[in-house]
Amino acid sequence: MTNSSNGEGIFKPLVEALLGETAFPFDWEGYTPYDKLPPLSKLKERKPVTLAAEQLNRLTGRYALSADIVLTVTVENGHIYIREDDEDKQEYLAEGPNDFYSATSTDECSFKPDTGVAQVLVLHLDNGQNPELKRAP
Repeated sequence: MTNSSNGEGIFKPLVEALLGETAFPFDWEGYTPYDKLPPLSKLKERKPVTLAAEQLNRLTGRYALSADIVLTVTVENGHIYIREDDEDKQEYLAEGPNDFYSATSTDECSFKPDTGVAQVLVLHLDNGQNPELKRAP
């Protein structure tokens, strides 16, 4: 067995068994093995608020940034879920009637306008960008 401290672990022998002698992908420039990554920062302390069903239902629908990037917003048991294509849905908690945050990551979003059926989903990204996805038919 190889030494896991050099980033190879069990993967290098597995890759070589399947593909033969090859450049090991974990030697790629800029790759950092998961056990060498710095710890994730702690999520912000937040206090979720409870919204009425009509406040949540106005947000449901599909929102598109492009033909390839479409997010689907659903409501289940009083909670908002956002899913991109066939990926797993992610729960978002309400911080206000139009502002939501992920229960498990740093992801944040908001909806516009403040009243009526939401027409825009704004993603608030860690890099400071705020792409707007428009309601799709």
